Amino acid sequence: MSGDGKNIVSLMQQLRKLCEQISLLLMTADSLMIDRGWRAETAQPFAGLSYTLSSPRFWIPQDFSRFYKNNNVQHILGFVSVVLDDAEGSTSLDEPLLTAGWFDYGPGVEVGKRWQYSYARWHLKMPQRSDDGRLLPASSTIWPKEPLPFLQVSTLGVPLTSILDAEALKSKIVEPLIQGIKGAQGR
Repeated sequence: MSGDGKNIVSLMQQLRKLCEQISLLLMTADSLMIDRGWRAETAQPFAGLSYTLSSPRFWIPQDFSRFYKNNNVQHILGFVSVVLDDAEGSTSLDEPLLTAGWFDYGPGVEVGKRWQYSYARWHLKMPQRSDDGRLLPASSTIWPKEPLPFLQVSTLGVPLTSILDAEALKSKIVEPLIQGIKGAQGR
C-alpha cells in the first residue's frame, strides 16, 4: 500500500473518531436540554450532506444538529449545531463552531413542521456575526428575499474546540440558550 493510501485510511479513521465525539457532544446537549424541559424533535441527528453524484462537495457532512421543542412555548424552535465547514463558501468560517439558537414564530403560532434542516446553520447568516458566545438577535425581515415562517431568530456560536467537557457545553451553550429564550418571552 502506498503512503497516500495509508493517509486516506488514516483520514477516514480520524473522521469516524470526530463523528463519535460529535455524537457524545450532541447526546450531552440533549440531556441538558431535557433537564430544562426541551425535547429533541427526532431521535436522529441531522447532518447537512448530499447523496447525489452531481454534488460530491456535500457527501461529507458540513454540520450536525439537533432541534428542540417545548410544550410550554410551542412557537419556539431551538437548536444546537456543530458546524464543521461551509461547503458553499458563502460565509467566512475559519474553524468549526458549536452554535445554538432559536426561531420565534410568534405567540400563538405553533412551529409544527414549518422549518428546514438548514436552519441549524443560521448563525452563519447573522449580521455582524461573532463567534464569542454573544447572543445575536435579528428580525426575519432582514432577509427579504427568503420567505421565512419565523418572526425572530437569535443565535450564538463558539469555537468547537473551546468545549472540552459537559460543564463548558452547559455554561457556554445551553444556559445562554435557555436564558435567552426566557428573556425573549419576558418582552
